[in-house]
Amino acid sequence: PVSGGPRRAADGTMTMMIAGAADALGRCAPVLAAIAGKVFAVGDVPGMAAKFKIVNNLLAAVNLAAGAEALALAAAAGLDVRTVVDVINASSGGSWIFADRMPRALEGDYAPRAAARILAKDVGIAASFAARHHVDTPFALAAHATFREAVATGHGELDDAIVYACARRKALPDEPLP
Repeated sequence: PVSGGPRRAADGTMTMMIAGAADALGRCAPVLAAIAGKVFAVGDVPGMAAKFKIVNNLLAAVNLAAGAEALALAAAAGLDVRTVVDVINASSGGSWIFADRMPRALEGDYAPRAAARILAKDVGIAASFAARHHVDTPFALAAHATFREAVATGHGELDDAIVYACARRKALPDEPLP
């Protein structure tokens, strides 16, 4: 499992989570270092790295959905959303995914780098994983609903930042979706 999207994969700075026998991981270390900026050996049990990725995806989806909601509120309140993005990115509300997605969303750039349908699937997997472990995840469920809604409006192939346009449309119903 990896994180960082196509851009970070192309420049070799993605994050990689790996699991396996220590000697095998050691033999692979030079190759992994060449293709990832950070490599985390998370255990020796097959499938362990996938569990780390599931947890990461849950938080990415929640952060992105909440960020879209916050910017939609800012727009409805008449705030300069570009300044809001700058303030958030310099403050406690910022996150990597917010800083990556929201500037593009404000430009109306929804060219797929990470399709909304993929994050909808991923957060659904995370919610199911949590349920199997008897962990209540209301934020994941809310994010899942947000992404499913974006997919249902026909925007599943667009960048996952499309959730901003969907949230803004709810807040400002007269605004068209891209």
